[in-house]
Amino acid sequence: MNAVKPEGKASLPAPMDQRDDESSDIRPVAWRPLVLLGLVTMALHWATSFQYGIFRDELYYIEWSKRLAWGYVEQPPFIAFAIFLVRHVLGDSPFGLRFLPSLTGAAVVILTGLMAREMGGRRFAQILAAFCTAAGPIFLALHSMMTIDPFNQLFMIACLYILVRFFRTHDARLWLLFGLVAGVGLMNKLSMPFFGVGVVVALLLTGERRVFLHKEVWLGGLIAFLIFLPFLIWLAANQWATIEFMRNYGSGGKTWQSGFFEYLYMHVLTVNPLTAPIWLGGLYFLFRSSEGKPFRAIGVLFVVLYAMFFVLKAKFYFLSPMFTPLFAAGAVISERWLEAPERRKSLKPGYAAALIISGVILAPLAIPILPVQTLVKVLAPLGGTAGIKTEQLEETELPQHFADRFGWPEMVQRVADIYQTLSPEERSKCAIFASNYGEAAAIDFYGPGHGLPNALSGHGAYYLWGPGQFTGEVVIAILPESDATKLHEIFREVIPKGRNDVSPYAMPHERNKRFFLCRGITVPLKDVWPSLKRYG
Repeated sequence: MNAVKPEGKASLPAPMDQRDDESSDIRPVAWRPLVLLGLVTMALHWATSFQYGIFRDELYYIEWSKRLAWGYVEQPPFIAFAIFLVRHVLGDSPFGLRFLPSLTGAAVVILTGLMAREMGGRRFAQILAAFCTAAGPIFLALHSMMTIDPFNQLFMIACLYILVRFFRTHDARLWLLFGLVAGVGLMNKLSMPFFGVGVVVALLLTGERRVFLHKEVWLGGLIAFLIFLPFLIWLAANQWATIEFMRNYGSGGKTWQSGFFEYLYMHVLTVNPLTAPIWLGGLYFLFRSSEGKPFRAIGVLFVVLYAMFFVLKAKFYFLSPMFTPLFAAGAVISERWLEAPERRKSLKPGYAAALIISGVILAPLAIPILPVQTLVKVLAPLGGTAGIKTEQLEETELPQHFADRFGWPEMVQRVADIYQTLSPEERSKCAIFASNYGEAAAIDFYGPGHGLPNALSGHGAYYLWGPGQFTGEVVIAILPESDATKLHEIFREVIPKGRNDVSPYAMPHERNKRFFLCRGITVPLKDVWPSLKRYG
């Protein structure tokens, strides 16, 4: 049966269950179970949002929201405006701060189920695909914090859903929506251009290359560019700070330099090992089956991005959104394979139960469910991190995404104790200098309760914000011990004030930081400031 060509649409022959919505063969959306699963995911984030404390990057982005701009050293400004909104509506509580990420977590679960429907999946396939995402530790982990990454997942997965829908309907107008979503995604994180390049390559390598004949594709690209333009203007006005940051970030080897099998292992573990039959089946569906042929560009996109991110040594979780269409495709082929009565009776409930159990077992590795003392004991046999690494940093009792939620209030208290030993005159001109944005942002977030001034740092956006009114006559510095010699070069008096070992669960490099009270700067701070810049 030939597909009907609706007015205003370009159509291609497609299997009956991949025709436009006007066809009675398109499967109805399993809205109730999909929304219920999304709500369960959201409720889980709400219930655990108060555990462990605020993450390092959350503290930093809160400071961005206090200094709204069209860009920052590390990334475009979407997260700053999002946090500005929630802080003024819901306040600074962990629940309020993490409310939007909990919504994005529910949304990506539902979108995965909708992708399965677009690929021809019925009720079971939609639920299975959505549950694979809900049971994936990497999805739970990233949506438990108010950082750039939950929104990056959402925008990429939304773009993937639009692509899948386009490959089914060939409605060229969808490229306008794609451009809108991609443009907002570009204003969130600079991994989005790599996704865009991957989409172009995937289209060129498949029969979908003809889409470039549609004006809507180019208009969608223009929409994305116009949304992104304010950041580009900011970038040019700020000496291309983000380009310098990305160059330093890559050449400095800050990200974990994993080998091929280690990179693969981290993906298999963090998307849940028991989902492997589904996403591997998804690859088969996309590359080998006739029903998956209309969506083959999605499979090519996965391979292109996998290779690109591995070669560039990007953090492994950058690829995580690409597993959702594989879940969708794998759920479709699984649903059809399980149609046999003997398989339906035995394998369906058994596999569903195994997924639920594995999701429960792995969840404490992703979100703060367990008391931290219990979690440390659970992780001890796994070396504290279960082999999951994102940066070249020492990790001991806890992986970084947990450890960086500890120690900040205690560090600020130590700084406040030093600050209170100063005379009123010294306190009036005392600056607090931090070695990185996490420490500086913690001072700015918790410090007002102790009467502390805003922190200074040469790291990231803090460098652009400058030294303000501070002269450097009196400085409390938080630095590695190895940097003490630099202090002696510019201050007449440098007094060690102890080590930041107040929290056993914080990252080791933070526990090893030292406090110094410095007086009598020998060079004006404004002249020293350019030498303090550290992007990356």
